[in-house]
Amino acid sequence: MRKEIEIRLKNVIQKYLEGVFSYLEFTQKSPIVTNSKNNKITHLGFRAITHIFLANYSYTSDANISLLSMQKGYLYYLEYLEQVEENNMNENLNHTNALVFVYSKSIIEYSNDNREFQENNKIVLEKIQFVSKLIEATFWWENKLIDQNQLESLLLKNLSIILIQMQDTLLVSHILFGQKRKMTHDEYVEFLQCTQKIFRENIKDSVTSLSEWEKNIAIKTKDIGESADEMSVKKWCKSII
Repeated sequence: MRKEIEIRLKNVIQKYLEGVFSYLEFTQKSPIVTNSKNNKITHLGFRAITHIFLANYSYTSDANISLLSMQKGYLYYLEYLEQVEENNMNENLNHTNALVFVYSKSIIEYSNDNREFQENNKIVLEKIQFVSKLIEATFWWENKLIDQNQLESLLLKNLSIILIQMQDTLLVSHILFGQKRKMTHDEYVEFLQCTQKIFRENIKDSVTSLSEWEKNIAIKTKDIGESADEMSVKKWCKSII
C-alpha cells in the first residue's frame, strides 16, 4: 500500500471513530436508549450513521464533511427517538421510518457548486468498508456485559490500522470467532488487547491467510469444544489464530 493512501486511510478512520464515540456519548442522554433492555436501538443508530458516513465519503472523499453529516445523523436519530417517546410509541418504534428520516436529513445531495473533492480511490473505499465491519463486530452488540462506551477509541483505531495493512479480513473473523467464548467486559478488553498484540507482531509475515485460518479453525473447534470457557482469555485468544 502506498504511503499516501495509508495516511489518507488513517485520517478517515480517525474521523469515523470520532463520530462513532461521539454518538455513543450522546445516546447516554436519551431516556429511550438508557431505558432500553437491549442494544438494538443503539445498534440501529450505529448502522445508520455508519451508512451516512460511508455514503457521503464515497461521494465526496472528504472525511471532515462526512463526519459533520454523521454528527447531523445521530442528532436527528436521537430527535426521532425523543418524538417517539413523547408520543408514548416506544413499543411501536418503526425502524424503517427512523432510518428514512435520518437519511433524508443527513446524506448530502451535492449540486455542481465548484467544490473541489479528492478523487475517489477504490482501495480507500474498500478498506473503509472493512473497517466499518470491524468496528461493528468489535462492539459485540449481542453481549449485554459489554459497555461499548468504555471500549478505548485508541484500541479500536489500532485494530483498524492493522486491518488496512492486511490483505484480507482475517482480523474480523478472528474477533467474531473469539466471541464464541463467554466474556465479561474486562475479559473482552483483554481479548482485544491480546488480538492486537498477535496481529501487530505478525502483520508483516502474513503467515496465515483467511482461507487457511478457516480450514484450521474448523479442525480446532472440534478439539476445543466446551473447554473454551475454562481457558484463560489469553490462551483462548492464541488458540484460535
